[in-house]
Amino acid sequence: MSGTLKLKAEDKDDLVVLSSLLQDSVLKVQEMSYLPSANRFAAVFNRFIWEGEGEKRKRTHARVRSGLHFDTVRAVKAKNVPFLEKDHVLELLAIEHSAGETQDHILLTFAGGGQVRLDVEAIDVQLCDMGMAWVTKNKPAHPDT
Repeated sequence: MSGTLKLKAEDKDDLVVLSSLLQDSVLKVQEMSYLPSANRFAAVFNRFIWEGEGEKRKRTHARVRSGLHFDTVRAVKAKNVPFLEKDHVLELLAIEHSAGETQDHILLTFAGGGQVRLDVEAIDVQLCDMGMAWVTKNKPAHPDT
């Protein structure tokens, strides 16, 4: 179905690639964690495998478990994310970068208005598929804009 994806992002352009690969990934709230002593924010997603979707012969779709972690994280702020509801499912829409006066910010935006903002020293992100992909009938749909 898919080869194992293993990528590192070190600048804004790299982050755009990771964002596109993770678009429409889903995770439960309990699958996100901030480890302040390690300056790390980590999450485990069920990633929709977008690569290869344009192939005409492809009649099935797939997802794979993927780990994502951000290093050099100084603080994490969240908005509209129900952390007390551990089994609440979030759908990732995008990962974006913005430069601040004293530090950079990485914003994870979820469907329904949820956001997680990471205050980081630098862009230092890794994405790695874990395990085998599985078939899914459903392909995420986006309204035409």
